[in-house]
Amino acid sequence: MTDVIIGDPLGAAAFETPVSADVATGVGSLLDAGPWALAQNVILALICFTIICDGFANLAFGLAIPAMSHTLGAEPRAFSIVFAFGFAGLSVGTVSAGPLGDRFGRKPILLLSILVFAVFTLALALADSIGSLTTFRFLAGIGLGGAMPNATALIAECAPARHRSLVITIAALCVTIGGMVGAVAASAILPHLGWQNLFIVAGAIPLAVCPVLYFILPESPKFLAGDVNRRPQLVRVLDKLKISYPSQANFTLKEGIAEESLSARLLFQSPYLRDTVALWMAFFFALALGYFLVSWIPTILAGAGFGPRVASFGLLAYNGGGLIGAIGAALLLERFGSRVLTLFSIAGIILSLAVGMATSLAALGPDVVMLVLFGLGVSVTAVTSPLLAIASYTYPTAFRSVGIALALAFGRVGAIASSYLGGAVSHADSAGLASFHVSAVLLIGSTLSLWLLRRHIPPVRRA
Repeated sequence: MTDVIIGDPLGAAAFETPVSADVATGVGSLLDAGPWALAQNVILALICFTIICDGFANLAFGLAIPAMSHTLGAEPRAFSIVFAFGFAGLSVGTVSAGPLGDRFGRKPILLLSILVFAVFTLALALADSIGSLTTFRFLAGIGLGGAMPNATALIAECAPARHRSLVITIAALCVTIGGMVGAVAASAILPHLGWQNLFIVAGAIPLAVCPVLYFILPESPKFLAGDVNRRPQLVRVLDKLKISYPSQANFTLKEGIAEESLSARLLFQSPYLRDTVALWMAFFFALALGYFLVSWIPTILAGAGFGPRVASFGLLAYNGGGLIGAIGAALLLERFGSRVLTLFSIAGIILSLAVGMATSLAALGPDVVMLVLFGLGVSVTAVTSPLLAIASYTYPTAFRSVGIALALAFGRVGAIASSYLGGAVSHADSAGLASFHVSAVLLIGSTLSLWLLRRHIPPVRRA
């Protein structure tokens, strides 16, 4: 019988290495060298659609604040606690679902996370106070936080190495697309149907997607390789991915780390400690800045004297720039590696400081403000969206999900801080300029974090 090693670091050379009377075959190398089949397109499409739905529901909350503020009789800054508990829920979900995904599988934890998020997003429509909004937002956040690390790990472990960074970045930029969908949907739903119906739509769509994911989405082949009792399921997945393997193969998991030593503690030991610290810092600054902007742009623009239409389209402009930035970053990352991302953060710093020297946002005019937000969206999202791909590249299969989960969880601390920071800025700065000063500081932190990171994704070598 042939031993098939999932994720064998020896690559193609493993085909020539004798193990007793058999040959050890690196199926990780087979996956990397295998085709990009229809199955991978389906997996990517399903995960992207799910993330778009989650991004829509998550970012729609910020757009609904002016309407909710009027209905509930609360000032906009009173919603800081709702944002904070929402991000706290994201942290709880991320920390919990990452290890659960490593233990029970990416697919079941992903489905459970989406279900929890959908149900409590629907429940937001029933909220009648800041307290009930906070409770439902926290519980919805747990589901949303659990979805991303497992979705990322699943697509990473089904994609060939030559496409892995690109598909993870595509999945990540779907959050931005979801924000754009949310901005458009909110502009159509809020004036006519109210904020309650916005949350009903936002929760019903991912709820409807769950059965489709259950029947079509496969489990990660690298996860399945760790359990000999799941060989038939692994074989079906490999067949679906059009991967060839010996008919009597004995699938095992090996990535250069002794199986008995596999533990999340390795994140904080050599050779991973420095990169873990750098990734945590990068996620902290990136998520603090990203959520600060997408959560508070409408409120900051309204406070600076712009009407509701401009406030809504400001978020659309930011997310539109984010879409361009994420796609551009993905293409540049594949060709030049992930170190190129610092160029985007430096450009964002320069733009933010330049705008911060104006007398007010109103003095710039709505057209200039839209262009600035578009440019800032390009910069911020180009730095943020590839971070999941970098984290996936940094850690091996055995603790990839928990590594991504903990990095995201630390990033949620930055998101929680952005809740109160946004409330303070929107209340104290009627000119709207302080938000750009904050953006410059957080982008500087992102740049330093990327410089500290050692395991950057290398350029893809083309034959």
